[in-house]
Amino acid sequence: MRIRAPLTVSLFLSSYLEMFLSDKVKHGDMEQIESVLQNIQSNHMEYITDLQKLVRQPSVSAKGEGIRECASLVKELLEKRGINARILELEGANPVVYGEVIVKGAKKTVLFYNHYDVQPAEPFDLWKAPPFSGELIDGRVFGRGAADDKGEIMSRIAVVDSYLRTGRDPPCSFKFVIEGEEEVGSGNLHRYAEKYRELFSADAGIWEFGGVDTRGRPLLRLGMKGLLYVEITIRGAKRDLHSSLAAVVPSPAWEMIRLLNSLKSQDDRITIKGWEDRVVPLKDWEKKLLEEYPFDEAGSLENYGLKQFINGLTGYELKEKLFTKPTCNICGIQAGYQGPGSKTVLPNEIRVKLDFRLVPEQDPEELARLLREHLDREGFGDAQLAIMEGEPAARVSPEQPIALAARAAARKVYGMDALVELSSPATGPLYVLTKNLGTPCAAIGTGHPDDSQHSPNESKRLDTFITGTKWVAQTVHNFATDVVEVK
Repeated sequence: MRIRAPLTVSLFLSSYLEMFLSDKVKHGDMEQIESVLQNIQSNHMEYITDLQKLVRQPSVSAKGEGIRECASLVKELLEKRGINARILELEGANPVVYGEVIVKGAKKTVLFYNHYDVQPAEPFDLWKAPPFSGELIDGRVFGRGAADDKGEIMSRIAVVDSYLRTGRDPPCSFKFVIEGEEEVGSGNLHRYAEKYRELFSADAGIWEFGGVDTRGRPLLRLGMKGLLYVEITIRGAKRDLHSSLAAVVPSPAWEMIRLLNSLKSQDDRITIKGWEDRVVPLKDWEKKLLEEYPFDEAGSLENYGLKQFINGLTGYELKEKLFTKPTCNICGIQAGYQGPGSKTVLPNEIRVKLDFRLVPEQDPEELARLLREHLDREGFGDAQLAIMEGEPAARVSPEQPIALAARAAARKVYGMDALVELSSPATGPLYVLTKNLGTPCAAIGTGHPDDSQHSPNESKRLDTFITGTKWVAQTVHNFATDVVEVK
């Protein structure tokens, strides 16, 4: 004969058991994340050694240098840490390295987007250590890609490895999408995303970069500007001429100077007709974020070696222009004699590389057309315009769970609130994840303003690597366990 407990007793026992198990799970979660953070602290030199190895492998996408070799090395480093990895290929594209740790029964998946390609290292003579040496000097790993973006690749690998070392299943599944064309505009990432949509699907993403500001305060970035990169060429005589002929022979260099002056006004506004027609006024929450964002003007000026910003901008107007306005920038000019001493020559050709940073709703293809129309209208119809790169801007809401999780994690790891930056003034293919795949992303990481990204002596600081990696790990924990409240 079976004796059935009264209903009230059964409900009490069921409720007590549920509460007991829930508390036990929560306690286990806390033990796991503390173990993860401890492993990052104790074993960071393991990951730094792998970073040095990764930096020593050149992977300059602009030159096609070492790309496939680096993709193979990234796959090897993922597999070394227990992450299933493979190389994805598309015709005419650099390979993407895909990795995953799929946790059975996990309710959420976090995707890490990174890139293994790097900028050219020139000028070589300004480096204090060879640019692909990965030397460790004064607490920094020096080398092209140490900060952008190989240091962040190793940071994300360290997070997953530290979870796996706990002996328990991680609280979520992980995916890695590590491309090889970011530094040349990510022209094929959208093709990979279309073909491997299911493979790349995730509940949230952690973007390729992030870190702290000049005062060591953690920065959470919610978006990125877009980009249109072009090269304009003007040609004159069939060869370089003696400069005495400048009295009667048209100079491509002077013509280019007039062309460049037609693109911007004296007060630094872009003067191409229709360029800002699609720029959408900021929403109230965006204005509020800008107003509250404590941009370190003095520290930034000191870091750049400057006395003031353009037009003496300060305060809200400075932040608004930096984070939410389009730009027109001259990246490089090539013409005539560049060597030591003098050579009186009238160059027959001049090339200029320009980049335009874009904001949400601006379309790179449309803007390329407007630029061509501007050149024709202003009398520069003979100027050749080559479109090198183009990608839209993207921005996510600060109320996304991954953003809230990152803010709560900053309080735990840094002991202070994260600065919430409306959008990075830099560019990346964030739109592929946020718009094409519908994956909200938070940009956080291990960077510091003095990492010298894209410059000689690029480096990764060990202290920011450790703390930034902990921030990513804690964010993963918060997101997976629904700890998103910022107290």
